[in-house]
Amino acid sequence: ALHSAVSAHRHVATHSGGFGIEFLPDGNLFVAGEEARVLDPVTGEALLTLPEPTGGCVESVAVSPDGGLLATGTVAAGELVLWDAASGAEVQRFSSAHGPTHTGTITSIAFSPDGRLVASLAPFRGGEVRVWDVASGDMVAEQSDLDAWNVPDTQSGAIPPVDLAFHPDGSTVAVSTTRGEVLMLDVEESVWEAPLTGHQGPVTAIRYLPDGTTLMTSGWDGSIRLWDRGGEQLAAIDAGVGLIHALAVSGDGRFVLTGGDNGARLWERSPSGVEAISTLLGHQESVGSVAYSDDGTLAATFASDAVQVWDSTATGRGENATWLGDGPLAFSPDGTRLAIADVHQRDVIVRPIDGGDPQPVLPEAPYVGDARSGEEWGHSG
Repeated sequence: ALHSAVSAHRHVATHSGGFGIEFLPDGNLFVAGEEARVLDPVTGEALLTLPEPTGGCVESVAVSPDGGLLATGTVAAGELVLWDAASGAEVQRFSSAHGPTHTGTITSIAFSPDGRLVASLAPFRGGEVRVWDVASGDMVAEQSDLDAWNVPDTQSGAIPPVDLAFHPDGSTVAVSTTRGEVLMLDVEESVWEAPLTGHQGPVTAIRYLPDGTTLMTSGWDGSIRLWDRGGEQLAAIDAGVGLIHALAVSGDGRFVLTGGDNGARLWERSPSGVEAISTLLGHQESVGSVAYSDDGTLAATFASDAVQVWDSTATGRGENATWLGDGPLAFSPDGTRLAIADVHQRDVIVRPIDGGDPQPVLPEAPYVGDARSGEEWGHSG
């Protein structure tokens, strides 16, 4: 494996509560927690601290397509709030006819591609999917399904991830379930369309491809599936990684990355669906999070044993660097940094992807030093 891309990392924050992280278009980092914050990923300075929510910590976050609005979703109380990304002022606090935004924890938030709508999902209590008009605050669509997100009985006790995504034209919201279906909410009519059926078990990820006509899903049955606009299944591929926990698609839709119980694999789109081009060797534990840089040249994978960064181009050189870390991953818009939310120690680590020599991260070392400057750059996770 070629180690060529990653230098020492910086511990930028300690957070408690939710584990959502997302970069803004300007490169700053939006982090969930008891108080959601916007951080400078280089210095760790809190550029913006949002008011502590009244109904539990912030579990989920999202950034509008233009970067002007921040969305937060809370645990338990189910509050969805929009904030001005520059000033931190509250812009919109959504409420239903029954009171709060939702009756339970908001696990997922998504803006429509044009930024006019925002969708929220509270699956494990009320089984609720709701779509809101950003400008007016009105709820424009809602549906619920109390049986769609029953947590399966597993030996590990793991809870499958849930996901939702707008169609590129904003007309439909696709929502994963634990019973093997993808629910399709017609936004204009506020009704369920025919579900996508085929997965045998929880659906763990939903991604619309850039062509605007193809939906890709993954699941605990170990398969990747592709669907057309009318809901017809175009392909079903065994990913070869056991239960799939995570799925990422490059910005141009050419490459696909899967993470599961038996590691990670890199795929390329083909006329038949997708074809495996590489098995990413190195992880000894289940891969629970994956991410792509926007330009598709770098991929990142997380398992409890390590975070790894890979050259993911068709002529890829394989592994770029490995270090210890934990939790969800996010690349900065320019691909120069990778953020990791540590779900155990509640730390947020940002690691530069700068072409420098990688510095070792040792389990017994509490801090990681930059060998070029001698500066201590952060907690090793």
